[in-house]
Amino acid sequence: MRVYYKQKFRDFVPPGRGREQPRTDAEEITFTVMRDMLYFDTRFEPKNHCERYTRELESAAEAGCGYAWLLLGWFFSEQPSAFRCSTEVPTVEECFKKAEMYYKKAIEAGENAARTLLGKLYIFGCGGARVYSENRVEEALEQLELAAEGGDASAAELLAAVYGNDVYDESPFDVQWMLEMGVLKPEFLVEGEDGELYVAPEGLGLVNLESVENEELALYWQKRAEALGRASTES
Repeated sequence: MRVYYKQKFRDFVPPGRGREQPRTDAEEITFTVMRDMLYFDTRFEPKNHCERYTRELESAAEAGCGYAWLLLGWFFSEQPSAFRCSTEVPTVEECFKKAEMYYKKAIEAGENAARTLLGKLYIFGCGGARVYSENRVEEALEQLELAAEGGDASAAELLAAVYGNDVYDESPFDVQWMLEMGVLKPEFLVEGEDGELYVAPEGLGLVNLESVENEELALYWQKRAEALGRASTES
């Protein structure tokens, strides 16, 4: 039973990390914060990093750096070490809403990659699997298709995976442990052909993609992803 999202669809590094040198003070602030996030040392004394990064990036975004909006969305949706080591963090539901809001602001500012990240947020939820997600698959597909049409190969790759219903891995969890810890409700267990108990995707709050599974579209977007990847390499 495939129940857990593949790690390759997690964004451990925000897109655009290798972009050109900052041209404005707002971009300088944004890229400085990004470096702080990526190279955060968990041995630092815990502080309210969420409040600090939000304040600095919002200031940069309002000064004209649209990428700062994208980075804010990434911070709340992917929740890197700097987020997890903060002394004060929003609830998972609040993080989802914040990430959605910031990605939409980034899209308005012309950041095409934010469409891909927003699509991922609607499918994968906030902070990875087994956490709050509104499971808005149709909206996710709309954003991903717009991102792919805008030239983002990763959006096309994810579309191929979604239409192919291929975003799951085998569950790494021990079912009995999950029951004892209250992570899983018994009604979400199903018996496999081998007689073993498995976890239904709904039991972990995951999106069931069978309703949009389409082999023809999966193949189409896989070819588009390959073409966009080649175009990006050649440019």
